Amino acid sequence: MPLHRPTASLLLILLAALTPSSSADDIELSPRIASAKAKCDAAVTQAEETLSRVKLTAKTALFKELDAALKDALDGHHSEDANKITEVRARIAGEISDLTPDKLPPEVTAALPVKWNIRVSSKEGWQAVGRVRVDDKITFVSTGAWALSNIEPSTHTYDADGNRTMIRGASIYGGYDPKFKMGALIGRIVTPDGEEHRFLAGASGTVKAEGSGRLELRVNEADAQTFNNIGEITVAVTRQ
Repeated sequence: MPLHRPTASLLLILLAALTPSSSADDIELSPRIASAKAKCDAAVTQAEETLSRVKLTAKTALFKELDAALKDALDGHHSEDANKITEVRARIAGEISDLTPDKLPPEVTAALPVKWNIRVSSKEGWQAVGRVRVDDKITFVSTGAWALSNIEPSTHTYDADGNRTMIRGASIYGGYDPKFKMGALIGRIVTPDGEEHRFLAGASGTVKAEGSGRLELRVNEADAQTFNNIGEITVAVTRQ
């Protein structure tokens, strides 16, 4: 079979395909080729939109199944299963958000991880972070250090884990909690009825919310002793 000489338009298209630094858009095409390219681009766009709709439908159905499975796990007190389902559910919620960021149903929005980045001052008492829900997993990653005195501060400087050898006092005294190291980053959840759940946030770690309410953080030191403190700790908080 005889070989046919390629047309000039075809050569231009091949050249555009083989040259990484250029594209068909960089070359002036004949009206016929330009029309064909426009139809091709439209078909690709339509196919991508169809694929996105199919993905959204499938992931939404999966999210509803995960919702039902999570309810069953919680009702059956299967905490390990519930934790695994919660992690997958949050990931699927994120993928749904990527597909339709402006049209999320409330249940998907609620499943998305919430992130806060705050600076906790060593000179203040309880400092607000945000609201959490019972059974939420709350992760803390802290950087920086603070000094619990402006007199020879280098000898009283600690990270968010606090003074690993010092625990003093026998009861909660004006902000200081003897269950945790002096100078540690501690947290609490205050429910609407005033119930309080305290925990160690520390340099890094994850806690499970024992109630729904207001999340707060502070240095573990008595309120009357924070006046001469120096510094702050930056905390990345994730709720899911």
